[in-house]
Amino acid sequence: MKRCVLLVTMSLLILSLGRAEEAQYRGKTVAQWRSELKARELMRRVEAARAIGEMGAPAKSLIPALTELLRDEDWEARSEAARTLGNLGPEAISAIPALTDSLRDKNENVRYDVASALEKMGPRAKAAIPALTRSLKDNDADVRAAAASALGEMGVDAKCAVPALCELLSDKERSARQAAASSLDRLGPVAKAAVPALTKSLRDQEADVRHWAASALGRIGPEAKTAIPALTELLRDKEKAVRGAAVGALAMLGAGGESGVPQLIEMLGDDDKEVRLAAACVLANVGAAASSAVPALTKSLGDADPWIRASAASALGLIGPAAKSAVPALTELLQDKQRDVRYVAAGALGAIGSDAKTAIPALTELLRDKDEHVRLTAALALGKMGPEPARTTLPTLTQLLQGHNPDIRRGAAQALGAMGSRAESVSASLARALRDPDEEVRRAAAEALEKIRTDNK
Repeated sequence: MKRCVLLVTMSLLILSLGRAEEAQYRGKTVAQWRSELKARELMRRVEAARAIGEMGAPAKSLIPALTELLRDEDWEARSEAARTLGNLGPEAISAIPALTDSLRDKNENVRYDVASALEKMGPRAKAAIPALTRSLKDNDADVRAAAASALGEMGVDAKCAVPALCELLSDKERSARQAAASSLDRLGPVAKAAVPALTKSLRDQEADVRHWAASALGRIGPEAKTAIPALTELLRDKEKAVRGAAVGALAMLGAGGESGVPQLIEMLGDDDKEVRLAAACVLANVGAAASSAVPALTKSLGDADPWIRASAASALGLIGPAAKSAVPALTELLQDKQRDVRYVAAGALGAIGSDAKTAIPALTELLRDKDEHVRLTAALALGKMGPEPARTTLPTLTQLLQGHNPDIRRGAAQALGAMGSRAESVSASLARALRDPDEEVRRAAAEALEKIRTDNK
């Protein structure tokens, strides 16, 4: 019986393979397309390679034949084979060694298509990194650019190519310089050795090179902080995309200092919402030193984009008491439809402190917000505005101390502790929190009780 089942299974397998081989595309079976790859006429071979790239799953069985076509006597056939293998992507990883060898092809069109194919295969083609790095010195600019672009898709293993990519940033051809900067952008932190070269490229005559250089410096992260002065200068660039990349990079680098504030204020009025958002984020990083931006940030509280409203509110909160002129606008924002906007606005009012006392009624109303994070932030803000407002928060904080979210429970305990003796009436609730299942909550409750006890002495 088992032998019978085995024979049936084998028969079905052979039959399914036969059907796959008989499947047709453009009127030809897979076997016929394989034969076409060896046709005497060049255009038949080229057309066969092109068709195989479009036929889907059946093309996988033809990858060895396509790989063989990389050695065709005509460059047009070799190029089409490379393009098709690239379009097949990860399915064609068995062709990577042959593609790597073809980076030395005598025809520049083939070399370009091979580099592009390796790019589409991504990190799976990391064995080609040394050859791609050599191709950065190819006589043809398009090949150099394609090799650089491919290296950008290889991930951390392409770190060894960073010095050569830095050299390419000085290439005479714009396309090569742009591809080098873009590649370094995609490599991110592993490209930290490129910071000096990328900083120099911020002055490139071509806007797209400046754009990608700025973006790359932001992606590299803290190791690129030496580029902050040059990035700040780039905020005056005539091209909007370049200014946006500079602002984004400064935001990612946590840039601070007053020198770029005038340009950042200008960026808050940019037509591009991504530029406005990045400008608000950078001003938040600048903090108190950005006090001259308070009017512009206050205006941004009315932006149509909720993330920009929230970021502007955050920046005003980090500026602190110097942002007191924004209190009316921040108070109005406590009724925003977006939870995150209400949350940040409440926090900003708390950071401004006693100068925001006119917001006490609105913050008190916010203690009934449907979101517990917003309620907690409102309570914390009220706690910074004097003894009486703080007392109004006790019922809310006690309720939050019994909530489902351990982060909220911990925050409530910390807020009660900060109130000292004014929270004595809820000591029993804090004592129950000493048995909370979350260790951080128990610790916060114990610390709060100790602060209340100490404050009473």
